[in-house]
Amino acid sequence: MIQKDEEKGREYCKEAAAKARVFVRFNLGVNESLCENMQLAARHWRISAAYGDSEPKENLERLAAAKVITESELEASKRACKKARNKMDTDVRIVYVNLIRRDRTLKTTSRDVSESNKRELHQVTNSI
Repeated sequence: MIQKDEEKGREYCKEAAAKARVFVRFNLGVNESLCENMQLAARHWRISAAYGDSEPKENLERLAAAKVITESELEASKRACKKARNKMDTDVRIVYVNLIRRDRTLKTTSRDVSESNKRELHQVTNSI
C-alpha cells in the first residue's frame, strides 16, 4: 500500500508552479480556494491566465463578483490571457511556416507538409 504524503505533494506542486507549469498554477488555485484562501487562489489563477490558460476565467469572474478581486484586476487578467494566447498562435504559425519552407528547400514532391514535420509541429503546439 502506498502511503500518501500530502505535505510532500504540496511541495512538488509549488516547485512545478515555480517552473511555470500553468496547469499546476490552476490546480494550486483550486486547492487554495478549497482551503478558503481566496486571495492566494486569485493570485494563482491570475498567473495561470497570464500564461494563456483560459480555465481560470470563470473562477476569477466569481471572485470579482464576490469582491475578492477588483474589476480592474479581472480585466487585466483577461487582457494578459488574450495577449499570451495571441502570442502562442503567432509562435505556432511561425513554426509551421518554417517547417513548410524547410520542406520546399529540401525539394519535396508533396505539396503537403511531411509526416515528420506534422509530428514536429504537433510537439511544438503541445509544448506551448
